[in-house]
Amino acid sequence: RKQRIKTFVLLIVLYAIILLWLWTYDTFIFKIFLLVATVITTFHFLFIDKLRYIKLYKNHINQNFKSKIGIETIVNFHEENIDLNTEFGENKIFYSSLEAVEETSEYYLFKIKTGDRFAIPKRSIDNKEEFILLINKISDRFNIKVIKELNWKWK
Repeated sequence: RKQRIKTFVLLIVLYAIILLWLWTYDTFIFKIFLLVATVITTFHFLFIDKLRYIKLYKNHINQNFKSKIGIETIVNFHEENIDLNTEFGENKIFYSSLEAVEETSEYYLFKIKTGDRFAIPKRSIDNKEEFILLINKISDRFNIKVIKELNWKWK
C-alpha cells in the first residue's frame, strides 16, 4: 500500500511539473493530452490497480496455503505447548515460540516467531470464557502479546 501511494504521488508530481512546463508554450493539444493522461492514471491507481493487487494477493494465498486452508485440526492446550492434530500428522508448538495472539471478530490467530500463523475460528470454541482465561494465562506466563482487532476487515 505504501509503495502504491508513493508511486501515485510521484506520478502526480511528475504530471504537474510537465503541465507547468507546457503551460509556458502555446501547445493546447499537449495540455489536453497531459490532462487526460493525468485523469486516466488517477483512475487506474484508485480503482484498477487496487483490484489487481487484491487478485495477486488472493492467488498468492491460494498457491502457498492451499494445503493448509480448510483442514480440520484438533487443538489441545497443555502446560508448556499446543498440540495440533490433523489427518496429516501432529505438530507441537511451544508457548515460548509464540510471538502474539491476534483476536479478530471471527478468529484467534496465533503468530509464531518463524512468521507462520494458525487460526482457530471462534465459532469452533465451546467455552469462550474459559478459552479467554487460558489465553490470558498463557500470555502473562510466557510474555506473549495479545492484540485485539475486533473491527478488522479486508480492505
